[in-house]
Amino acid sequence: MIWAQKINVLPGLRRKIRFNINSWVLLASFIVFAISVPIFFVLLHIFEPPNEAWRHIVSTVLQRYVINTFLLMLGTGTLTIIIGVTTAWFVTAYKFPGHKFFSWSLILPLSFPTYIAAFTYAGIFDFTGPVQRILRTLGDGQLAFNLDVMNLPCLIL
Repeated sequence: MIWAQKINVLPGLRRKIRFNINSWVLLASFIVFAISVPIFFVLLHIFEPPNEAWRHIVSTVLQRYVINTFLLMLGTGTLTIIIGVTTAWFVTAYKFPGHKFFSWSLILPLSFPTYIAAFTYAGIFDFTGPVQRILRTLGDGQLAFNLDVMNLPCLIL
């Protein structure tokens, strides 16, 4: 009766779960602790009554921030689905010149943190950024126009 045999797994399991404290474990523990402190601080203070600053935020800007955040999520999600699904379908369904290049380059934006990309775009298209300087230089100041990228449609794009 093989199915009724007693199997002793604990001795082998003890050998596999041996815990070694070395510099990597200490470094990882420190990083986990450093990241967890703000989270625990917020969780400890979540049930306190709101103070004057929070009441001011709720009465003045919170509704607009929530609506803008929702619209930003909806717009970027929609554009991401449209552009991402379309380009992924073209790359997988058709073989064309540059197919392998696009199959890898389409995932490159995932390697950039979005806040860094956003600050980069804002800096490039700012009044003192390179795009505006080139337009001012080429057109003797007449080609320059206000490229305000800090509005909702441009942020979604």
